[in-house]
Amino acid sequence: MQNIEDAALADKVEVIEADALEIIPKLNEKFDMAFLGGIKEECLNDLELF
Repeated sequence: MQNIEDAALADKVEVIEADALEIIPKLNEKFDMAFLGGIKEECLNDLELF
């Protein structure tokens, strides 16, 4: 997150660290990007949330 601040993007970027299967269904806003860095076998389940 320091890199976001260093790049002067803190007012444009929100980092949410959570289990994708739990947090994505609760998001009530649009988002442009999601980084899924979890277990490879679970990534397909995460992607199906989009």
